[in-house]
Amino acid sequence: MGDLLNCNAEPLVRFLPVLLDRLISLLVWPPTLAGTLVNIAQSCFETIGTIVNRVSGLLEDKNDQHGRNGILLSYVAYQSTLPHPDDSPHTPVGPQHPQHPPPPSSVPTQRKYSRSSSNPDLGLDVDAEIGGIFARGLDRTNSMRTGSNYENLITLQRSSGRKLTHEEVALQWVVSNGKGKDMALANSWFFFELMIKSMIEHLARTGGQDSHRKMRFSHQFCDDIQNLTSSITNEIIALNTKDGKDTRFVQNINSSLAFFLMDLLSVMDRGYVFMLIHNYCKQMNSKISLPDSGQLINLKLDFVRIVCCHEHFVALNLPFCTPLSAISAPSSPCPSIGSTTSQSSFISTVFGGDRSAFMVLSSSFRRQHFLVGLVMSDLSTALEIKYLDYQTHSLFPS
Repeated sequence: MGDLLNCNAEPLVRFLPVLLDRLISLLVWPPTLAGTLVNIAQSCFETIGTIVNRVSGLLEDKNDQHGRNGILLSYVAYQSTLPHPDDSPHTPVGPQHPQHPPPPSSVPTQRKYSRSSSNPDLGLDVDAEIGGIFARGLDRTNSMRTGSNYENLITLQRSSGRKLTHEEVALQWVVSNGKGKDMALANSWFFFELMIKSMIEHLARTGGQDSHRKMRFSHQFCDDIQNLTSSITNEIIALNTKDGKDTRFVQNINSSLAFFLMDLLSVMDRGYVFMLIHNYCKQMNSKISLPDSGQLINLKLDFVRIVCCHEHFVALNLPFCTPLSAISAPSSPCPSIGSTTSQSSFISTVFGGDRSAFMVLSSSFRRQHFLVGLVMSDLSTALEIKYLDYQTHSLFPS
């Protein structure tokens, strides 16, 4: 792997997908020597970071405003072939075409309607499909219950000892030090994008998207993400206070973390991700009170702005679960007197009927509408303190 760092630029870029696929495969499935696993995970992790850093420098004109290289973004989105526990370790590296189901061996005795008249393999019994949808039980969080396919693949992963890409990247990042840690921090966006893709593919292959959000990923992985988020936040604060700091470098790391947490809102438990966001803001606020903290204030505002760009921003803020929701959003298009009374009674029981608490920026409001509470708190702080740049950035974000 050391020779990869000294190769010529042209073949490095030309064979970039193959090289990165092989390194990721070695990261997840380390080789064996005389029946013993060879621990090269940290070396693979460091090599990946160094290659990404070199490609970003060679093709600097392909980098966007956040320092993300277009070639590497295309690799993660379209070209990468990430290993999964149900794959064979000897599966060829490189883009693979999805396996199509084999054609039916015989003509079905009962007629089925096809979605396409040109492809008889897409035959589907509509009644069976609808029946299958209603047969899948829903829990109270609107998440489909765990299927047998998901449970079987989780059992396979545990029994075989095979690792998941997102879990291994998070683990190696947390335990990294020296050059490996520096390369990961400098190219944090790449590893974040890689982890998000691995998480989504894992859910798609195992059927985990139908399970409860709190059960989708292991506790160890959640702990690693929490430690990683805290560590990167501390690095942002430390780099910002360093003499001769690179402002653009710190901004790129901050925005990469914000985009990562925004993506996590779509695949992980909402409460868990909100806890990560809260911890970030808490760490930043503890240093914002210090002198010369203007840049930290702007970094936090940029972070909140990116997170609040989530496509389901309104739904994430739970706009209807308040004492005011009975007035603004009835549970039925034509609510009866009984249903309206029942809903008002339930809200009064849960919230104590205190409507005024949700008309001001109270602690109850910030807990219930978390993201909106962050934005309004920053705006309130900006109007109270005498810091022109903070006020401008809060009222007119760039």
